Amino acid sequence: MKRILFVDDEPLLLEVVEARFADRASAWEMDFAESGDVALGHMFRKRYDVIVADMRMPEMDGIELLTLVMQRHPNTTRIMLSGQADREKALRLVGTAHQYISKPCDLAELENAVDQALAQRDILTNESLKKLVSQLQSLPSIPSLYLQLVEELQQDDPSLERIAGIISHDLGMCSKMLQLVNSAFFGLPRKISNPEEAVGYLGVETVKALVLYLHIFSLYERTKVNGFSFERLWNHCWSVGVIARKIAQMEGLPASESDPLFIAGLMHDVGKLVLATGVPTSYQLAIDRAEQDRLHMHEAESSVFGTGHAEVGSYLLGLWGLPNSICEGVGWHHYPSAHDAEGLNSANVIHVADWIDHQLAPGEDKRESSLLDEPHLDRIGLLTKAREWHDAISKQPVEASN
Repeated sequence: MKRILFVDDEPLLLEVVEARFADRASAWEMDFAESGDVALGHMFRKRYDVIVADMRMPEMDGIELLTLVMQRHPNTTRIMLSGQADREKALRLVGTAHQYISKPCDLAELENAVDQALAQRDILTNESLKKLVSQLQSLPSIPSLYLQLVEELQQDDPSLERIAGIISHDLGMCSKMLQLVNSAFFGLPRKISNPEEAVGYLGVETVKALVLYLHIFSLYERTKVNGFSFERLWNHCWSVGVIARKIAQMEGLPASESDPLFIAGLMHDVGKLVLATGVPTSYQLAIDRAEQDRLHMHEAESSVFGTGHAEVGSYLLGLWGLPNSICEGVGWHHYPSAHDAEGLNSANVIHVADWIDHQLAPGEDKRESSLLDEPHLDRIGLLTKAREWHDAISKQPVEASN
């Protein structure tokens, strides 16, 4: 039974939420609080998987409440409900919540957010992973630039001009976006230098992914662990994203399916950054063990932590509310057979894209290399395809990200 706590100073809204989710009573144990103090009292007596709190409340507002929850109950997933008037305050204090949902909200959207948060928490059934996450001082917060993009997309009439304007406020983000749209795999007949035009070519979901990608790496670029190369990981993640998108294009998938594959590839090794930064001493042990025992890194990680970077990365992205298809591609890219993934599922595509990039990378570090799960791919009819993708992509080298 999962426990969810809803907090809002409007009793009528809580009644509506309770009625709307009444059919989930067999799976959700729900409690309702009309103030922050009452909510903290509930949390003193029970452990909650998810808390959903309104931003605007008297005495103790949502930011104060979730800040205390973050400090006292760090394993509880925090979702904030905020209206347009709270925009600036929410963006300044973005670290208090894992996800933000605009008010007035569609209750179906809220239900989906809670469902996804609970699905990601199931990854924590492994006690070693629970211990690992509890050791992290904090998980990185979603960047304010990303929230501004999401907010713009939720408008009745979102515009490419406004989205491009938001992007243009971050020179690093703007230059990376222009680099991507002008890269070989887009194959445009001319160079694009206008941010608005670039957003139009890339699509807003890809732009959002790039914001997260750059934010994550900027948080950890000073990580110092012997044998851990920030630059190599950056380039590998970029390449896997590009390769995943190439696979989608070769298979004739629409942008609605190829974009999430690109994002999953871009993010597939983010868990390595969380491990290397959150528990550097233990991660150093994993690196040393991989070297000494001739293990692949995800095997060495499992021997030290009881889990690997894939699961940690999936958990982080799930907290941020990324779609399940992306989280699955990240979480199962080493073991798609364990996920029982079929067809062009993101787990299968990222698994193959990861293998292709490791095969093509010059001077490949064998600790980082990825083995192809041939029995699984053969069973689902993709083994021959995987080799065809490898051969086609090997003739079109993927550009580095820097």
